[in-house]
Amino acid sequence: MASRGRFPDEAGRRGVSVVGGDDWASVEGVGRRSKSWRPDDIEVDEATLGASVARALTERCGRPVRVTSLVRRPSPYATVFPADVVEVRLADGGAKTLFVKYLGTEEGDHPDKLGPEREIGLYRDILDGEGLPVVRCYGAPWDTRLGRYQLLLEHVNDWNLKYHDLSAWYRAAHELGRLHAWFAQRVPMLEKCGVLTRLDGAYVWGWARRAGEEAARRGPILRNRLQDLLRGYHPVPATLEAAPATLVHNDLSPKNVIADRSQEPARICLVDWESAGIGCGLLDLTNLSYGLDEEAQTRMRESYRTGLTAAGAEAPEGNDVARQALASEAHKALWRLAHCGVWDLPEKAVHGFAAEAEAALRALLAPVPDLGER
Repeated sequence: MASRGRFPDEAGRRGVSVVGGDDWASVEGVGRRSKSWRPDDIEVDEATLGASVARALTERCGRPVRVTSLVRRPSPYATVFPADVVEVRLADGGAKTLFVKYLGTEEGDHPDKLGPEREIGLYRDILDGEGLPVVRCYGAPWDTRLGRYQLLLEHVNDWNLKYHDLSAWYRAAHELGRLHAWFAQRVPMLEKCGVLTRLDGAYVWGWARRAGEEAARRGPILRNRLQDLLRGYHPVPATLEAAPATLVHNDLSPKNVIADRSQEPARICLVDWESAGIGCGLLDLTNLSYGLDEEAQTRMRESYRTGLTAAGAEAPEGNDVARQALASEAHKALWRLAHCGVWDLPEKAVHGFAAEAEAALRALLAPVPDLGER
């Protein structure tokens, strides 16, 4: 499995075709709870890592680069995959700090995460454009000894949104709108990439069915509640499938957004692209805004809209945005409900997510004029 250059020769080397895939009907493989990696969980050969970094930087910089020393410390934020912060000294007197993510097969059976090839393919083929709100990637060589890819990323020395005030969140929404506008004009490129899930009606129904099966395992009350909800659920997948397509991160919680305050305005970087797909951009904004109060959510929507127009896109009609947002809320509520078992959440949480989905669906089915202010 050795690869030449910065990236593997093929993004889909396991032969997985996910664009236009099946309807995710099976509840099997919803995923396991993420673990926190300890420093001694994997044994990284620093000579191999240093050679990988030197080759990647040589190709990226277009000139020979030699690493003279390397200091590695485990990242405290590693969960699904082990990761290091790596400081290297170079023969020319320079230095560079990288975030090295050791991609393996963890959560490869999760319907949204089809192995390391997706994130590698995205960085190689899609996320390499100038000015996008992402970290730079230097390569993803295969480490035979570890049986993992070394995803070599730029290290951004700041915190994720969980540790920032709301001004950073609004900046993130603006940059998200700009990213969505950019890729909305490049959908054929996204489809050609070949490693993205279509977030279409079948995809949305798949998670609705998993939510129903999780509710059924909790007893007849929750089972009947979800059955009633799903009987009228068809506007949700229909609305999301009809929305204009763009690149969707699809797991855009605050922990996956870094705000670098050393720049003004703060530089925003979206990270951890394992679940990415092609679909409705409001799925990302809804996920990122989840849990904020109504005033903050309104500001998030305004900032997102500003980001769209700043990138040259026409802002969609308010009613279209409202319907897409409501459909996204319903979908994300059932997505969370489907995970209650693997997250070991109590029955109260299942009822809470069901109530969120019901409220969003009721609003989606309301007369059009009632949606305009959302």
